[in-house]
Amino acid sequence: MRIVLLVLIALASAGTALAAERQSATVTSGLYGHVLSGPTSPNCATPDPGCYAPVQTTLVFSHARSGAFAARITSTASGYYRAKLPHGYYTVRPSSANGGKVKPSIVWVRPDTFRKLNFVISTGIY
Repeated sequence: MRIVLLVLIALASAGTALAAERQSATVTSGLYGHVLSGPTSPNCATPDPGCYAPVQTTLVFSHARSGAFAARITSTASGYYRAKLPHGYYTVRPSSANGGKVKPSIVWVRPDTFRKLNFVISTGIY
């Protein structure tokens, strides 16, 4: 009886670990793009690419419904990021040290797709 119980516990533990590994391995969706900061000076025209600069920063993704933490990503010095996320809605904010508002602040990750999406962190200059 004791051996059967130990075998069942071992099988349950292995199954849980395998399920967690399988879930992370099967995430085939997410977002990629650049994080920009701007406008960089007053009176910038919106379509002017010189008004926004790439920024290395950390963005925090949370599940939109529950507010539970989903991911933390850091962009490169050239502003590039890639976030592997299961499909669903997420809220996005800069890490507390960065300040500013992120646009868009709510995003949809489509199933089985990596979608290009650029984020802009507002500098507050208008």
